[in-house]
Amino acid sequence: MLSSLVVCVYVGLFAYFVIRSELKHWLTGALVLAAGGSWLLSSLLPGFVYVHGSAFLNLAVLYITLSSLFFFVNHWHYHSATGVFYAEPGTPPYLVYLAVSGMMMHLAWLIPLLWSSYQYPEGLSSYALLGLLQLYFLQPMYWILAQWSLMAMFFVVQRWRKTPLTIVTMAQLQIAFLFGLLAVSAYVVHDLLRYVQ
Repeated sequence: MLSSLVVCVYVGLFAYFVIRSELKHWLTGALVLAAGGSWLLSSLLPGFVYVHGSAFLNLAVLYITLSSLFFFVNHWHYHSATGVFYAEPGTPPYLVYLAVSGMMMHLAWLIPLLWSSYQYPEGLSSYALLGLLQLYFLQPMYWILAQWSLMAMFFVVQRWRKTPLTIVTMAQLQIAFLFGLLAVSAYVVHDLLRYVQ
């Protein structure tokens, strides 16, 4: 229940800021991915979407992050003289941080997933794979809270430096990746400890 509420707040904030800033291509991309994912899931597993609708809702993070590619292509720029990335003026900082933190979290999740898949079935790779897949598909609240924490760190750093909120440095991207890797690793280790006990 609480997990579904967190996902609904996540989706609601995304929709509010996207509609307010008129980034309709991002919203359209997310809706098309959600509809396509629902259709694909219901055709592969008939009845799954109707019985396990909350599992489908858990994938909202994936749809929003993948459709943020429209944001990166159309509204994201690199200033080579200063070495910073910035969004076009008028873009809400929430959307900037949502797109950047979403990509960094997914990258931090994908690298251990690929490594565990490469190592499978040796060592603890099967348990790590289970933990990574469980984190992504069954624990959206942990993922969203980690992403919001990362977004809050972006905001605090920009306020502290007194720089525009829509600027992200390369160092911030590296720290975001490391934070995502730490969050993913902490969940997997916690999950592994449950199997050991």
